[in-house]
Amino acid sequence: MQTLSGIVSRTNAPTNKDINTLARENIDVLSSEYVDLSKYPKYVDQYNFSAKVRDEGEITEKEVRALFDLWNSALATESPDAVAKRYASKAVLLPTVSDVPRTDYALIKDYFVGFLKKKPQGKIESGDITIGHNWCQDAGIYEFTMGASGDKVKGCYSFVYVYEDGEWKISHHHSSVMPEPILGPAPKPAVAETKKELVEA
Repeated sequence: MQTLSGIVSRTNAPTNKDINTLARENIDVLSSEYVDLSKYPKYVDQYNFSAKVRDEGEITEKEVRALFDLWNSALATESPDAVAKRYASKAVLLPTVSDVPRTDYALIKDYFVGFLKKKPQGKIESGDITIGHNWCQDAGIYEFTMGASGDKVKGCYSFVYVYEDGEWKISHHHSSVMPEPILGPAPKPAVAETKKELVEA
């Protein structure tokens, strides 16, 4: 079975020409392609295509990680309003450099008024993704480069996203600097050491 890369994508519905091309090549629509063929019942019946109908609020791990890129791109605009709009209506932001939890649009925007002056750009170094029904989570380690000074700051992050009004928004965002440079080295978990030994073996 072949993939349909370049012929059909999640965001671009196939044309009649595309469908005929697929039929001639006897290619099935893979479930991972999320193509809505309900608009083409003639071709579905004639060629017995199979396709997974993408439910509203469904998301892949790759798309979850891309939500961070949207937020990071909003940071690059240096607009507190643009960043605050990435958060859900009842979002909670526990920010890196403020003791005040930000629990509404005005408070979230206020935080980024100051933070964006540093011209931050983030990069995820490692993270784990969990996907549920109309929600998803991305948590791990990221690093910011502050364009205004060139400083680099590494921290722990967690994003919980919810599907709200037809768009994925940040419902919960926690960010904190790495604790060991401040508090001193902590004992490494035995589980982590075991995993390291297995990798090196």
